[in-house]
Amino acid sequence: MKTPILLASLLLAAVGAFAAEPAASQAEALKAHFGDDLHDNQGNKVDLAKLNGKAVGIYYSAHWCPPCKAFTPVLVDFRNKYAEQFEVVFVSSDRDDAAMKKYIEEAKMPWLTVTREGEIAEALGEKYKVSGIPTLVILKADGTLLTGEGRALVSSGVDGTLLNDPTAKIESVEEEYNCGKCNKTHKRKVTKLVKGDKA
Repeated sequence: MKTPILLASLLLAAVGAFAAEPAASQAEALKAHFGDDLHDNQGNKVDLAKLNGKAVGIYYSAHWCPPCKAFTPVLVDFRNKYAEQFEVVFVSSDRDDAAMKKYIEEAKMPWLTVTREGEIAEALGEKYKVSGIPTLVILKADGTLLTGEGRALVSSGVDGTLLNDPTAKIESVEEEYNCGKCNKTHKRKVTKLVKGDKA
């Protein structure tokens, strides 16, 4: 009589461990990316748990950069619309902390930051080979890279609910368009996030 109860207990424990595994690996991935250098937009330390279950956009930007100032409101709207699925971590290229703070306030950035010019900011830039701004790197909810071209993805009006879909993948497709200047049809590459096949 004790054997079925023991087997049932072991099975429940194994299922519980399996269910906890993705969260543990996400926590490890987040720790590897951000260490304990995560702050809210007021500069207060934030626990990594704030990112649990969300895709994360690592946003490289600066107040002095006109293309950044044009894209940031688009990203603010996108993040606010999909806040349940997506969070942003700002990596500032501003010249000093005062300029960074001013940029955060002016742009009404609701998201998180890492220390400007800190070890984490430098390591992330090297890891994702960031060579210019604005750049938006998007990580899947499990902490793996989705795309280094997040700016194009967000600007294209992507469905942010797909960011947490484990089957979602990036596709580059060619589409035709009429530029309106020469009345000819041209082709351009478009980055899209699409639902993939289940494994």
